[in-house]
Amino acid sequence: MFVISRSTTARLPVTVKHYDADGRLQQQQFAIDIKRLDQQQWDALFEQHHSASTNHSVCDNLQANVALLAEVVTNWDEVSDAQGQPVPYSTNTLRELLMGPDGPALSRGLFDAIFSLRYGTAAQKN
Repeated sequence: MFVISRSTTARLPVTVKHYDADGRLQQQQFAIDIKRLDQQQWDALFEQHHSASTNHSVCDNLQANVALLAEVVTNWDEVSDAQGQPVPYSTNTLRELLMGPDGPALSRGLFDAIFSLRYGTAAQKN
């Protein structure tokens, strides 16, 4: 049976793969709440944050990702600091993390979650 959802958000897993200080590949997961937009809204959002120039630095791309992701990510769970203290969601914290050393890996994980919601693909477990 297919049940139609009227929920305005969806909770999805995010997987972030990054290298630790010792050069070992780490994989971590946490949950985010993402706005459920219709396809016209997704198209408009991506168009709004798309630039005509193709010569962007990684920093420029991450700044653009911050702007787009801040519009659709509404919350997260299971995010903590190095001491194990919970880190509440805020757009400022999202910006700091995306612009930090693990920003590209985090950005990829967040966009993978968005694409799985937008295109209807299930998140893959490894």
